[in-house]
Amino acid sequence: MPWRDNQGNLTVTGGKTFATAAGGFANSGTLSVGDGAGSSLFTVTGTLAQVSGSTLNGGTWNVLAGGTLNLPQAPNLTGQPGRRHAGRRNGRSSPASTP
Repeated sequence: MPWRDNQGNLTVTGGKTFATAAGGFANSGTLSVGDGAGSSLFTVTGTLAQVSGSTLNGGTWNVLAGGTLNLPQAPNLTGQPGRRHAGRRNGRSSPASTP
């Protein structure tokens, strides 16, 4: 299956749901999920390029209030220092951290 790489800004807000197609996904740009206006969900259904062990690398991953980043193939992520994570990641609440 082909890889898809977000090289720009991909935003899921307003209670919307987005899931990648089968295949791989990479984020070399900025991915933002949530805006406090409803429950927004982004799911990667295939392989995720930026997972190394329990660390999410590459690109910018913003999980904001009301957002869920669902990565079923990477359930034990810790995130990379300097990334912004708030809301929910893999169904678990996570604290916000800003660079």
